[in-house]
Amino acid sequence: MTFKEIGDFFDAALAAGVKRFLYVSVHLEAGYRQTAYIQAHEEFVDALRRSGLNYSVIRPTGIFAAFGDFVNLARKGLTTVIGDGRARTNPVHQADVAGKLLENLESGPTELSVGGPEVFTRREIAELAFAVIGKRPRVLPVPAAAFRWAQNWSVLRIPGWGSYSSLSPPSVPRTVWPHALAGFGLRTISEACDGIKPWFF
Repeated sequence: MTFKEIGDFFDAALAAGVKRFLYVSVHLEAGYRQTAYIQAHEEFVDALRRSGLNYSVIRPTGIFAAFGDFVNLARKGLTTVIGDGRARTNPVHQADVAGKLLENLESGPTELSVGGPEVFTRREIAELAFAVIGKRPRVLPVPAAAFRWAQNWSVLRIPGWGSYSSLSPPSVPRTVWPHALAGFGLRTISEACDGIKPWFF
């Protein structure tokens, strides 16, 4: 949904007399807020805060459902990571995110970050995509500056560029991706892989 569509939905909810609103945004770390993807989420969160409505913002570090995009890139033979790929994160199963929404349906904190039980580097996540389809990993580290330059001029063709935008904020911060870690999730990434394999075999 676009920011306008979310705003229209929110206005309709207010008009209907909704007393509480839950929103799934993204876990924040230093350097993220300046990206276009995060700004779109946070503009709505700011509007939610100003509304006076009872609300909770659920912030996953990253959702396993996006792992399928990495697998699609791996099938093409090459995927990319921003920077050296050493930044760590603990992505979370979408079912765990849904569970937190249900737990906080009636009441809960205004902000809640949610992550999975396993910690990976960004490069390890990319390599797992190759493991799912039984291929030797080919991961290309791309300097963050190159992504920023490509976005400004739309001339740099990096393998997987189009799909990568669905996995990462579309504007790259000036620092390499920071670590993104949070707690609560129970399901492992192997469960996500088991769910993805039937799509490709």
